[in-house]
Amino acid sequence: MRRAALVLVPLLVVTGLVAAAPAAVAQHPGANGVITNIEGFVWSGTFAPDGTERACCGVQGDPESALPSIAPEEAIWGPDGRTVAVVGEWVNDPTNAGLEILVYDVVDDEIRSIGTADDSRPDFSPDGSQLVISRGGDLMIVDVASGAPVRQLTSTPGVDEVDPSWSPDGGSIAFATAAGVSVLPAAGGPSAPLVDAAAEPQYSGDGAHLAYLVGTQLWVSDADGTSAVDTGIRATEYTWSPDSTRFAVVIDSAEMGEEWQSAETWVTSIDGQPLSASPANGSASASSWSWQPVQAPEPGVVAPTSGVSGAASAFSRSSTLTVRWTASDLVSPVTSTDVRYRRASALGGPYTSYRWWINRTTTRLATLDAVPGYRYCFSSRARNEAGAVSAWSEEKCTTVPFDDRQLTARGDWVRVSREGFLRGTASRTTDQWASLSTAPGYVREVGVIASTGPNGGRVAVLVGSHRIGTISLYSATAKDRTVLMLPRLAKGRYGSVRLVVLTSGRTVRIDGLATSAR
Repeated sequence: MRRAALVLVPLLVVTGLVAAAPAAVAQHPGANGVITNIEGFVWSGTFAPDGTERACCGVQGDPESALPSIAPEEAIWGPDGRTVAVVGEWVNDPTNAGLEILVYDVVDDEIRSIGTADDSRPDFSPDGSQLVISRGGDLMIVDVASGAPVRQLTSTPGVDEVDPSWSPDGGSIAFATAAGVSVLPAAGGPSAPLVDAAAEPQYSGDGAHLAYLVGTQLWVSDADGTSAVDTGIRATEYTWSPDSTRFAVVIDSAEMGEEWQSAETWVTSIDGQPLSASPANGSASASSWSWQPVQAPEPGVVAPTSGVSGAASAFSRSSTLTVRWTASDLVSPVTSTDVRYRRASALGGPYTSYRWWINRTTTRLATLDAVPGYRYCFSSRARNEAGAVSAWSEEKCTTVPFDDRQLTARGDWVRVSREGFLRGTASRTTDQWASLSTAPGYVREVGVIASTGPNGGRVAVLVGSHRIGTISLYSATAKDRTVLMLPRLAKGRYGSVRLVVLTSGRTVRIDGLATSAR
């Protein structure tokens, strides 16, 4: 690789506007960047599309210097917005081979030669991997990375084919000869005349139109050359904007109306209406105008969203947990979802690792037979038709209270079986000082699942030896599976949780003991 010490110095100003971009998938994707040209053998950014001048232009190289530099003739931006193909000549270099194709990376500030070329505007393939060039008067496709010939397109002694333009769909290449504009297949094959007596063809970035000059008049047609319209622009040079909505043109203002005076370089709509201008500064003598595509990010595959909508209550009154989850995507249909959970003891301690519960389901509801005395936390994720997978959703957690049969009973308790009770049973007593207790643990919240009614008694709640509150089981009407929680403790306490009956002769029926360490 050869690198010029003073090559294309003005581009250093432009590089601040260019970020490393992904490979292009269309000829000129993205937004409109800077407009560039060659003037006095200087390739540089000259002005922004709004007419703002850029102080970036100067003498290219020192003629007296022994260091090599580049005298460019033609230049065009690649579809990635960071690569420029330059037809230029090495100056002050004893190995000078004449005009060459030079590929310049404005981000890495590196330039390399990939072979000889004519003084003719080249063009990139839609993916930026190849160039169509004129060499010896014929058209040829070369590999950008190596310069190796890919395909000889024409072989016409005595006829020069110049200024090729590659269609954004990759299928065709338009070019100019002395007779006019023709087109040929990019894969190789015979050419066909397209527009007589025309020159400098350029496809629009969206592939819908073809522009060309007839004399000094700028014309626009459909891509196949039909429905041609004279824009009314008398141009000596022009270039499409990357978004295909406008032109940058160089005009001879002396020949135009008053609205064109005091400027030589204009940005116009494709029907010739002036939009903005750059003050007259010698631009009419410039050549090889090109408009940089500012590469937009690759269209990301938008991930779907998912979330758990069930299992949201702090405590469940059943050990069968019904879990619902959602999944949506405004861009690509959701094809499946996954659900996982982890659990921890209701008396504290670490969570287990995540357990993969449901894999690639199309349903949105499932039930889990949970173990009483544990806190369960569920999360979900979704995948869409495009293959994107969402992040795991925020967790939704619920605690399954301890079943009465898991508690240590002291005093005269009777076990009652009934459908609807937690695990089908409850413990009942009318005995004062009877108690139910857990193993030692850490708690911030305590409550009961119990039956209430007109004859309901009262129980004290202790953690260790500390009484944290009293729960009354009185209600005007009888109810089962009522959740009665004490206020959350200001700070956690460690110890065995005990329910101690304070009343005598009144019914205390406990279905479960709800605790939370978090």
